[in-house]
Amino acid sequence: MRNSGVIRTRANNANTVRIVGAVFAVLSVVFLLIGIIAFVATTKAENSGDEIEATVTRIEEYSDSDGDRNYRVFVSYTYNGTLYEDIRLDFYDSSTYEGNTITLVVDPKNPTKVLKKGEAIFFLLIFGFFFLVFGSIGFTILGVTASGEGKKKRLMENGRLVHAVVEGIELNTFITVNGMNPYNVFCGYVDPATGEKIEFKSNNLYFNPNEFYELGSYIDVYVDQDNYKKYYVDVRNKALEGNYNM
Repeated sequence: MRNSGVIRTRANNANTVRIVGAVFAVLSVVFLLIGIIAFVATTKAENSGDEIEATVTRIEEYSDSDGDRNYRVFVSYTYNGTLYEDIRLDFYDSSTYEGNTITLVVDPKNPTKVLKKGEAIFFLLIFGFFFLVFGSIGFTILGVTASGEGKKKRLMENGRLVHAVVEGIELNTFITVNGMNPYNVFCGYVDPATGEKIEFKSNNLYFNPNEFYELGSYIDVYVDQDNYKKYYVDVRNKALEGNYNM
């Protein structure tokens, strides 16, 4: 057996990349839905409540378990002739300070329940930000994966097969998945009609091609009929294909 555990791990990493992309994409949609729900609910509360002017009486600073700085804001206001003091807000921004007057919306059925005017937009912006961050990562990974699979299929069905010579096999240290770096195979082919040497580079491979290819050996490359820049290096994982004695 020659590194079969590593081979399986690297092969599983290819699926891990797709799973990570799917997880990020799903999380982005969840954040967007939460933002929309919070925006609708808060907007409804703002429209059904009464606007009042409140005074910020106290701001407490504290650190959470991660050491991040947070603030508790307390206000006082009069509603329907009754004074309400030391009411805590669920909202804070840098424009809030002790002594300033802010516009709040009070729930007529529960006058101690208040929210800051315009808070609905805040929820939409915050969760929209997370949607963009997670979505850009997740959908990019899925898009690149799908595009690569589509390109591979088209070239293998409609392209031209050439036999290139393996010139190098290197780790791609710029990418790490599950603590492992993928491999790239570099190979070259001389066009018999022009004498021009064409260089090819494989996709990121989550198995060790050194197990199956030696420098100077031949490897299949599918190229576009009219453009050598469009190609697919068909690096076979012979261990997973069952053609390798482990």
